Amino acid sequence: MRKGYSVDSPMLLVSLIYEKRIGLKEFINTLNNIIIMQPGYARIVYCPYCSEKKELLSLMSGNTIGARYWSDLRMRAPMLPEVSPVQKCHHCGKYYLQYKQKSEHGEKPSLEQGELSYPEWKEAYTQFMNERENRNPIQKVDEKDIDMIRLRLIQAYNDYYYRDCVAEFSEEEWGYISNVIWDFIGSKNKPDNLHPLLIPELLREIGMLCEDFFESECFENLDGFDKIYYDGIRKRMEDDDTEVFEIII
Repeated sequence: MRKGYSVDSPMLLVSLIYEKRIGLKEFINTLNNIIIMQPGYARIVYCPYCSEKKELLSLMSGNTIGARYWSDLRMRAPMLPEVSPVQKCHHCGKYYLQYKQKSEHGEKPSLEQGELSYPEWKEAYTQFMNERENRNPIQKVDEKDIDMIRLRLIQAYNDYYYRDCVAEFSEEEWGYISNVIWDFIGSKNKPDNLHPLLIPELLREIGMLCEDFFESECFENLDGFDKIYYDGIRKRMEDDDTEVFEIII
């Protein structure tokens, strides 16, 4: 492509060639470099409680064209759909960690993601917290699993009340999710690659972020995505805004 053009979708390419801003050869070469989403054969897992089979989406290829990002690190990418790490069995109603189950390939593709709603994530969290105390659990759940579930629960809460507006704001649920956030922040088992701005963002979402938090040197000399993310958190903190926000790149 000529300097100055950034092309990441076939429709934009068609527009550019129609306007005679790129040639046919450039059009073909660039189009070939765009990776489309292509489902593979289903990944089959079995419920550890009742052995019910479930066929899940698997991808041969995908991309982040049209992806949207939010301040709780939720990403929705139509060309890179994600299978929920926690699945609900349609037979027995139990929840299980699909990535810890033995799996096999199906004979045809599946589009099943098994995405859970906020009420379902709450049920799953309660189940896993109870199982963690069991000496002989059917499925082993460690602290990293629990922290993953906490973050997914927080994101599902924001889906339910802000992103998708399924229900109106609830003081009771805000109190519940605030406790989950505190447990997540206080855990020693968070992922090593956790974005450093996520913790101040979660504190902002429960109205507990203050200026002193940003005195750390790790927040200096930010650019790109990190700078947009940082500025968004600071501005909303100053405005006493606690809602999750979209990060426009």
